[in-house]
Amino acid sequence: MKKILIMCTVFFLSLSGCGSDNTDEEAQYQTYKQFKEKLIANNGTLSYNIPFNYEVEVIELDDGTYSYTVLVDNPQIVMNQIQMMALDAQAVTDDKMEPTIGVFEEETYSMVPNQVDAKKGYPEGLAINSISETKDFTIFVIVSFYKDDQTNMQVFFSFHVVDGVVVGDEVIYE
Repeated sequence: MKKILIMCTVFFLSLSGCGSDNTDEEAQYQTYKQFKEKLIANNGTLSYNIPFNYEVEVIELDDGTYSYTVLVDNPQIVMNQIQMMALDAQAVTDDKMEPTIGVFEEETYSMVPNQVDAKKGYPEGLAINSISETKDFTIFVIVSFYKDDQTNMQVFFSFHVVDGVVVGDEVIYE
């Protein structure tokens, strides 16, 4: 009888744990969907003031596709709980998962001016990578983070790639 009671307790505890994980996963997926919707709706609108450095590297792969890596580093303000997504604006579909960082991971990322300690969650920079099927495309990027005063900031920027070469970038800052 004692074994049955223990087994039932373990079973119910495992069920409650699964529910918690599902709730976390659902919240993460909702954040992902919101970022994707914001990037699509934004459609490259221009603005100014970005509190970090950013760049994109594009490399042609052997199969004729293009790998792009978006790098964010050198923060000018404290950036806590950083989340980032990039997408190829011409290749967006409902079933395509876009590259992210800080959205689905349990670990959080922060960047602080002049402070790097990856073991404590303060990397020198963050990068996300994906592939475009074409040599001409536009990359939309959102970087969301909390400032020191706990206000959420969302920064948007984009890169235009022509013949596999980055030809321009645009900035949006909310």
